[in-house]
Amino acid sequence: MNMKHVVTGPASGTYAISLNIRRDNARASLTVGRRIRDAIGKIAATPGIGHAHNELNNPAIRVYRVYSYLIFYRLDPKHVTILRVIHGARDIKRTFHRG
Repeated sequence: MNMKHVVTGPASGTYAISLNIRRDNARASLTVGRRIRDAIGKIAATPGIGHAHNELNNPAIRVYRVYSYLIFYRLDPKHVTILRVIHGARDIKRTFHRG
């Protein structure tokens, strides 16, 4: 099943992630950005991959890892909503609930 995906404002940080990495390594920046975009496509093609994240206490929100980054998403009736893309070392609960 291949669903449409919607990227929320906070999840659009994928591009900021690439920019931050680019300061140190331009090639890595391109690779990580591409892998995150590919993973979002994979999530849309295979809804339900990944797992619930225990810190969020919300089984409707799933997470899929790409390198050190976590893609948080929710399955909606007609599409997959990408909620956040953040580094796994961040305080997940605080970062996620910040807005």
